Amino acid sequence: MSDDRFWGIVGILAAIIIGAGVISALTPPGQKLINRINQELSQVANNVKSHVSRRKAHPQIRKTASELVSQREPNDFVGQISDIHRFVANGIRYIHDPVSAEHISDPLETLYVKAGDCDCKSLLLTTLLESIGYKCYMVLVNPLVEMSSARILKSGHAFVVTSIPDPNEFRKREANTVSMILCERGTPTKYLVPLETTVSKVSAGWLSEDIIEAIQAGRYRVIDPDAPSVIDQSLSLRLF
Repeated sequence: MSDDRFWGIVGILAAIIIGAGVISALTPPGQKLINRINQELSQVANNVKSHVSRRKAHPQIRKTASELVSQREPNDFVGQISDIHRFVANGIRYIHDPVSAEHISDPLETLYVKAGDCDCKSLLLTTLLESIGYKCYMVLVNPLVEMSSARILKSGHAFVVTSIPDPNEFRKREANTVSMILCERGTPTKYLVPLETTVSKVSAGWLSEDIIEAIQAGRYRVIDPDAPSVIDQSLSLRLF
């Protein structure tokens, strides 16, 4: 290889490396944070999908769910959902994650230690309900984080929504019910009821005002644990 050709190739490689560095340097800090947060959300979603798919048919999960609804009629969806929600909200203590670690417990672990944060409690509730036939979704609510002039989404809270056949029946029996509709690409498909696990002694269907505001503002992501794409951008929630 001639010297001219060698140094020509070196020059091209150097230009590529320098150009990549310039592009990285020019990437706004806000965009970098958004990219990192999206990666974290995808990791959370994949953990949810893995745990729910592995555990919803587990004998201990199904036994627990069956015992919790043993006093209800088979078609009493309000009573069954409320009983399982009450167990997780009141019977599973809220504790924070370990220091500097995002820990999403296996539902069996949460059931055993009887403690977890919003992710862990929501994951247990999802698994228990799905084990007896109630389709669930986890919702990650994203409070706004101010960084320079950018408004950045970051995961801050999780709760569960479950599909119900009749929202009016739920409202009759649970006075504080906030009813929702799941939309796929803007088309309504299912009635939902929200289930908050971190506030004890609240009924199924209750949501705090700040979470309602976040939903109305679109600051959330929906995780479908049974879908190939766990965070489906085509899924949205509508209050009614």
